[in-house]
Amino acid sequence: QLSVSVIKRIRKELGLIKSLTRYGHSVRLANRAPRIAFCQFHLDKGTMFTAHCFTDESMVQVNSKGRFVFVRRGDAYRRVLPRHKHPACLMIWGGISWNGATPLVIIRRGTKVDGGVYQTMIHKVYLDWAERKYGGKVLLVQDNAPKLILRMQSQMKKVVEAQGAPVYD
Repeated sequence: QLSVSVIKRIRKELGLIKSLTRYGHSVRLANRAPRIAFCQFHLDKGTMFTAHCFTDESMVQVNSKGRFVFVRRGDAYRRVLPRHKHPACLMIWGGISWNGATPLVIIRRGTKVDGGVYQTMIHKVYLDWAERKYGGKVLLVQDNAPKLILRMQSQMKKVVEAQGAPVYD
């Protein structure tokens, strides 16, 4: 078994330095151009997003391994974290707006977030929050995941058709 001082010396000889791990979300290459175009459009237009609520869901995992990694000097972007076979995790949904954040929704493990689950979150959490913060006059900006909105769109289409109004796809 190696002593701590020997391990430190080996790390130094290999050119490894101690660095904090970095957690972050990366935008897929296919999504970058549309997102940049969206942002540029609204920057040019002067949109302040004062009546918008941006929502999304995310998986949050607990990582029991340390806060530090060792990387080669000058290569701080390669902070590789270990993968656990069964990490403790939660699915959380929430939104943020000019007037504050929505309440968080914690989704049970194993729950498939489909249109029905998404609709339930909107009805039980978002609509009440939107009414209190904005008097109901806030624009919901969500991640456009098709599996989450297809059911809601089809139900809205049925309501509009039942009222005798034309439906545009």
